[in-house]
Amino acid sequence: MQIALDGQILRKGRAQDKPSTAAAVHLALYDRFPGARYVAHLLPAEAQLVARMALSDELPCPRLSTSRPFGIWEVGPEITIPVFENHPDAPRIAGEIRARVAASPPRVPGLLIREHGLTLWASSAQRLVNHAEVFDHLFRFMLQARMAGLD
Repeated sequence: MQIALDGQILRKGRAQDKPSTAAAVHLALYDRFPGARYVAHLLPAEAQLVARMALSDELPCPRLSTSRPFGIWEVGPEITIPVFENHPDAPRIAGEIRARVAASPPRVPGLLIREHGLTLWASSAQRLVNHAEVFDHLFRFMLQARMAGLD
């Protein structure tokens, strides 16, 4: 399915196809990040678990060099991942994302929705895959550090 940035359906695979409820979130990210050509929503258990670890609307990340694929070249950078509450109304989540990203753009190309997963964006399909791998590594590291009492 192909959807315009204003939400208009441009092309369907089948006549009965309709946009996912998550389309509103994807459209919000395309709107806020003009360089984004790809947006994906992933449901790894690790993403859902680390979102539960966030005590606020930001999840602090470990100070690892794995942030370099995100274009963050500092040694031991302080970065956080935005965390949003899940609602049955996806346009409401999209509105919250638009507002917060406009006020304070994240340093990383991803966000967490509690009890739902990771949403990320990139300028190319390969970068999207790379970002997914970096987030996966970060989340596994965070969970293992918590289990070892190192967090």
